[in-house]
Amino acid sequence: MGLMECNMKTAWMPVLILLATTALAEEPARDTETILARLQDPRPSEIAWGAYLAGEKGVKDAIPHLVRHLRPDPIRSGEAWALVDRALLDALIRLDAKVPAEVLVPRLHTDRRVLALILIGREPTRNRGLLLDRYDRGLEDPGFLDIGTVAVGNLLAGSRAPGFAVRVMRRAPTRLTIHVREPGRGTVGLGSSFSVGSGDGHRRIPEGYPPYVVYEFREAGPRSRDKLFAHGPHPIVYRRTSRRGTRIGTGFTRIRYDRAEVLNGWIAAMIGTKPSLVRIPRREVSTVHFTRADGYLAEAVRARDAILKTYWFAARRLLDRKLLTLAEAKSLEFSVTVAIEDEREDRSVALPPLPATTVAPDWPDE
Repeated sequence: MGLMECNMKTAWMPVLILLATTALAEEPARDTETILARLQDPRPSEIAWGAYLAGEKGVKDAIPHLVRHLRPDPIRSGEAWALVDRALLDALIRLDAKVPAEVLVPRLHTDRRVLALILIGREPTRNRGLLLDRYDRGLEDPGFLDIGTVAVGNLLAGSRAPGFAVRVMRRAPTRLTIHVREPGRGTVGLGSSFSVGSGDGHRRIPEGYPPYVVYEFREAGPRSRDKLFAHGPHPIVYRRTSRRGTRIGTGFTRIRYDRAEVLNGWIAAMIGTKPSLVRIPRREVSTVHFTRADGYLAEAVRARDAILKTYWFAARRLLDRKLLTLAEAKSLEFSVTVAIEDEREDRSVALPPLPATTVAPDWPDE
């Protein structure tokens, strides 16, 4: 009897394996059907869950439905539909989807702008005009760039976008302060120009919605496991965080970069040279140890003209690489404003005025 039972179990084994395999094969299909059905449901919570699960399960068949829900609909407003919108964008990011820019633009003016930028950045050539406009909007602060603007600039520099180089080269005059001292006294330097801020807050999430997802840009670290957004002098990644509950924190860190330093890094990358060779600062200081008037004058002129030479050298290299048109190059204006700080104890010898610079751009004939 034991032998017969054993043989019967052995005989049924292929059937059991077949049934198990069939069930496993049918499970993804059932998942897809359930997710697509939820995306057809008129209730915002169901659509949000459908989107969340589509991203979680990798259901690419859901992409057309997700994009359709992003289309303008006048009756979809309020906090519930904003949660749906976030879930839709999150799913499209996780599914590596390419989304028409026109449905993403309205999200650039909401708290979902990072998600929208991630999707727009997947097609930097097609979305060049939109990215240039976004970059222009990030130039309000004359001294700093926020991390989102750096992320967009990385994309534009990396794709050699027409119209970007001239934007990078248009800048306010450099302010050069020359400290004149007796020999033996120290030199004067500039402090750090990196800025970090933070904010805090909370948001209430209604019952019945999927986890609240936050995306934020960060600078890539040496062991970063975050998703790369764009290479550059400051490579930018994005991090996805899922938060559960009905009251979630919305704290953030605001990072700002020295504007001139970032622009110089983009120029160096575009012309193919070391960043240390492209030094066009917003502010600069120099120390001259006075012994004779002519020696002081030579050092002061050298400090001023070195900045001008670097600027026009970079402009010419960009022109030669066809990243600037000749018309764009000739439209550029740049100068160095010099302030003299006479800190000598003995001022019996007057400091002579600086002559006008002889440094000028060298453009080819048209």
